Amino acid sequence: MPIARFALPDGRIARFQVPDGTSPEDAQRLIEAELGGIPPAPTPAQNTSGLGDIATAFKSGALGSTKALTDFAGAENVASKALGAKSEAVQAQYSPARQAEMQAQAARMKQAEDSGSVFDEIKAGVRSIAEAPLQAMAQGVGSFVPYIPAMLLGPVGAVLGLGAKTVAALGTVANTAPRIMGTAQGIGAVKGSIYDTVYEKERESGVPEADARAKALGAQEYTSKNIDQMALAGLLGYVAGSSGVERLLTPKGVAAAAPGMANRIGRTASTEFLTEASQGGQERLASNLALQREGYEVPTFQGVAGQATQEGLTGALAAGPIGAVRGPSAQPPPADAGAPTDIEAATQARRLQLQDEQRLASQGVSSREGEKILDAEAQEAAVLAKDQEARAQVAMQEEYTRLRTEREAE
Repeated sequence: MPIARFALPDGRIARFQVPDGTSPEDAQRLIEAELGGIPPAPTPAQNTSGLGDIATAFKSGALGSTKALTDFAGAENVASKALGAKSEAVQAQYSPARQAEMQAQAARMKQAEDSGSVFDEIKAGVRSIAEAPLQAMAQGVGSFVPYIPAMLLGPVGAVLGLGAKTVAALGTVANTAPRIMGTAQGIGAVKGSIYDTVYEKERESGVPEADARAKALGAQEYTSKNIDQMALAGLLGYVAGSSGVERLLTPKGVAAAAPGMANRIGRTASTEFLTEASQGGQERLASNLALQREGYEVPTFQGVAGQATQEGLTGALAAGPIGAVRGPSAQPPPADAGAPTDIEAATQARRLQLQDEQRLASQGVSSREGEKILDAEAQEAAVLAKDQEARAQVAMQEEYTRLRTEREAE
């Protein structure tokens, strides 16, 4: 019997067997009658305020970033599918006004891409961010959620009372994790983008769904012709994970961060703009090349400037709140654990005084003369101690300056 395809209320495509010779109109009526008892899918609740849209943007960034990380293992894997479905559900939570704004932005960017003008793409990207800067910032901050577990390894280990060696090992993992995650995330983002782009183009061309999915999966495989773009994405991801905001999420990066909040935010934002713009532009470039390699005529750099602009500005905005709270500690270094307490120092001084008195008494020196001698020796010792203290402070300052220079050079 022939198979008829039917769109369910929740957006899924179902297949039904219908009698031979059934026209599409008759098949539609038969299926609707068969599904008459199925209630329509509930309409998702939408935000009613800008604050709700900001929270939704944060969740969208967290889900998208995590999905890119899982796509390293291949687009459309179990975790990726679940995260993709959740992301679509979150997108539906935007307020009607924000959804209309996003549709207008997409149409404007599409028009700019079709014009072939790089300037128009950049202008459209800047305008999209300028229309909703807080949502863009929230989405950018949300994209760093997958990095939080690694960032907390050292503090959690210290709270749990783990040994010094274990805490140090956790700190090493925390310093290394962003580079590894950045590499995997960069590759995963490109793999997911290639899959989505090829699948949508194939479906637009009338290719059956199963064939379109198979072709899209093949295009994002590590053995495909697009491995060069995946390798480049991994390199850019490694660079991003070693600098910008990601570096501020590591203990070593925080210790070497630029002093002064404004200075730190400015440096982090500029670095984040460059890394995110590079990754965003390369992601679109990889999608265009993947379509060309599947036989479609697509301009190589179509949409590259627009996507680079939007993602670069989003990253720069996200650097603001993170750079503000993640900086070197202003607290002085802890005191030497081996230094004596005030009571211990007083006890030691009295013990030495008694020893000196006994020494002078054994030499036949009177108590008055002994006091003078002791006073003179004490004054000489005080001058010597003060000189040694001054020398130690100079040495500590020189060492601090040297360490600060090395950290800034890193």
